[in-house]
Amino acid sequence: MKHHQYLYILLGFILFSCNPGRNNNPEPFPEPEDGYPENIIFFIGDGMGPAHVTAAETVNNGLNITSLSTTGLMTTHAADRSVTESAASATAMTTGVKTNYKMLGVNPDGEILKNIFEYLHERGYATGLITTTFLQGATPAAFYAHAELRDMYEDISVQMAHSEVDVLIGGGSFWLNEREDGLNLIDTMTSRGYSYYEHINDVPLDESGKLLVVQAQYRLPGIEDDRGDYLQQALSRALSRLDKTRQPWFLMVENEHIDLRGHDNLQDEMLAEVVDLDLTVGNALSYAATNQKTLIVVAGDHETGGFSITGGNVFEGTVEGDFQGDNHTAVMVPVYADGPGASYFSGVYDNTDMFRKFTDLLKINAH
Repeated sequence: MKHHQYLYILLGFILFSCNPGRNNNPEPFPEPEDGYPENIIFFIGDGMGPAHVTAAETVNNGLNITSLSTTGLMTTHAADRSVTESAASATAMTTGVKTNYKMLGVNPDGEILKNIFEYLHERGYATGLITTTFLQGATPAAFYAHAELRDMYEDISVQMAHSEVDVLIGGGSFWLNEREDGLNLIDTMTSRGYSYYEHINDVPLDESGKLLVVQAQYRLPGIEDDRGDYLQQALSRALSRLDKTRQPWFLMVENEHIDLRGHDNLQDEMLAEVVDLDLTVGNALSYAATNQKTLIVVAGDHETGGFSITGGNVFEGTVEGDFQGDNHTAVMVPVYADGPGASYFSGVYDNTDMFRKFTDLLKINAH
């Protein structure tokens, strides 16, 4: 028994003390059994752990997410602690490098890390971001910004306004046009060629070009507060715009409200957010059925609430759940994938490996 205890301690130490820098000489991945993708849709369920998915599948009588062909598990620790948060986790996934708690797009020394969108823009890819929170939030911002603290929203907004991201859909108008410095960054972005809308349903499907939709001053409401089919409509508009670029593309779609409701220990509302993300994944699967060079990946960025299933009846679609607390945990999060390259996402790996999996599949030398 002692032998096993020492082994677990050693494994935990190795996981936590790994060099936070990117591995410059990684072992090459084998060629994917299912081919290489041209386009990637990356869904992030903020705060979504294994029990969240299990419970949502029970109350919803099935999920699109769990029908995907490949399943994996991902570790999420930050460079300086076991329990991460969205900025450090998203930085790991977008740059392949561990950073400290609440740092965004920079390493623990504050040095800028090149992210996957910056690599993609150099190679002519189109890119897009959809979120239920403000566009300056930690997860979407990790795809375009660099800041020593994730809550430097005014500075992050300036970086967004001058980024090369083609499609931006979310909230956060406060830091775009109600700023302390008096700048109107929406005007800046429209002068750079973005068409701007305040509601996703106002965006015509036949329009092309760069798109900015800012539907809330801060974050959007939750499903229980009548957000409606925002995520599904946003996906439809984003895919239409990205396809019209006639370039390969990468789209990230986040539901942050899974995390928010986990912090509040609101089980029913939290599971409704997982189901809403799942509906959007279902729409993406329908798109991919006729656009077969599209890879779909779904992952949590960390687990929130220490949620567990303590009872209920799977045959009646009921769940009795319990929260360990109101913050994040170090539990591994699930990863699901389908389409060309999906085989890369099986097994157990670290969140820094997501960057390498994406760049290898898109044949980008970023190591």
